[in-house]
Amino acid sequence: MNKKEKLIKQFYKKLNNKIYNLSINDIAESLNIIILETYGQSRIIQDEFEDYIIILNKDLHSCQKRKIFFHELAHYFLKHLDTYDTLTNYDYKYMEKEADSIGLLLAIPPHELKNFDLNDSDIIIKLYDLYNLPLQSIEERLQIY
Repeated sequence: MNKKEKLIKQFYKKLNNKIYNLSINDIAESLNIIILETYGQSRIIQDEFEDYIIILNKDLHSCQKRKIFFHELAHYFLKHLDTYDTLTNYDYKYMEKEADSIGLLLAIPPHELKNFDLNDSDIIIKLYDLYNLPLQSIEERLQIY
């Protein structure tokens, strides 16, 4: 089992449920993460009380919010915030790319994707209906598989 699969397994153990049955608020609550919807750039921060806060732009469509939520959640699981202050530009770009990839795996986990016929011509629509992610993100997720 590789690092990514271990991360997903850990995530599901904490949630003890299937991701498409949960709202991002339910997921955040189960991990003691606060969601704050406001205007401006989405991101994850840790406040002075060491609480994690995922900030989401309230103007985004629900499927885009869900994608960004999982991207920010990936930063949380990868412990990127622990090193954020000392990053070079190269490290920052690497961490963002890693969070993109892990975020998609968190949003549509490998063990759930195994339940689908990936050759089905309607697979993208079926995954969209279940996981509420942008179509492009679903296409990217299928390329990771």
